[in-house]
Amino acid sequence: MLPDSEWLSHQLGLKGLGSGGSLVLLLLFLALSTWMMFQILVFVHKYYINCQQLRCFPQPPLQNWFFGHLGLDEDGKPLSDKDIQAEADTFMFEGYDTTASGISWVLYNLAQHQEHQDHCRQEIQELLRGRQPNEIKWDDLSQMPFLSMCIKESLRLYPPVVTVVRCCTKDIQLPDGHIIPKGISCLVNIFGTHHNPTVWTNPEVFNPYRFDSNNSQKMSPLAFMPFSAGPRNCIGKNFAMAEMKVVLALTLLHFRVFSDGYLSQRKPELILRAKDGLWLKVEPILDPSSPGPHLAKVTQE
Repeated sequence: MLPDSEWLSHQLGLKGLGSGGSLVLLLLFLALSTWMMFQILVFVHKYYINCQQLRCFPQPPLQNWFFGHLGLDEDGKPLSDKDIQAEADTFMFEGYDTTASGISWVLYNLAQHQEHQDHCRQEIQELLRGRQPNEIKWDDLSQMPFLSMCIKESLRLYPPVVTVVRCCTKDIQLPDGHIIPKGISCLVNIFGTHHNPTVWTNPEVFNPYRFDSNNSQKMSPLAFMPFSAGPRNCIGKNFAMAEMKVVLALTLLHFRVFSDGYLSQRKPELILRAKDGLWLKVEPILDPSSPGPHLAKVTQE
């Protein structure tokens, strides 16, 4: 049975777990959710394999660099069905909702802090001044330091993935002498680390200057890990950061975003979302026909 604890109640967002009956209902819910997720994975995995077989049999339809490397490992050998499933899972389940969630929370934070939003916009306008159309090139991504700081601070406050699980490949001795045996799966609380007051001063405050060059050099590499950490961190980390910079830069270049006055509550799921969605007021820039800010919902999907 799962332990009936304050920690569990808080993590699951179910603060009324006090009775045994509630715990039984929770276990039934978790069992049903696991079964449904398993059925979805089976369906998706079959789809992956069918696509792979149709593409590669009797031979790949296009012999170019891109298609020629699909389905091959670093040694040029064909990937197994299991490897293909794992790679496809990464693209489908880790590279879509996570980025959308991250972008949404950045806009939400900038809407509440107009001074930071104006700073980002000024940085982008200076970078793209004189360009027609407004296109962001790869070299431009490193020329938006304050926008990068705002993205990182938002990822600290609202990490899209709140926890990750890692399996110990060998016995690990902790500083206090306790041993984590080989084969044990450990839950890494990213959200808790990002809000730890012993690591971050005023952890609930949105402060992009935590990530300026001077402060970031003093930071532990494990204090900020929205993409996990170590050799098995997110394979799409750099792409996700580039994607967020481009989307946010072009959005802030053409629109101002304002808070509607409602403080959104976090809704911890597989991906961190807002309980009732994120609602912002959006105002086009340099558009005289615009009557004013429009209320818009920022989708996290």
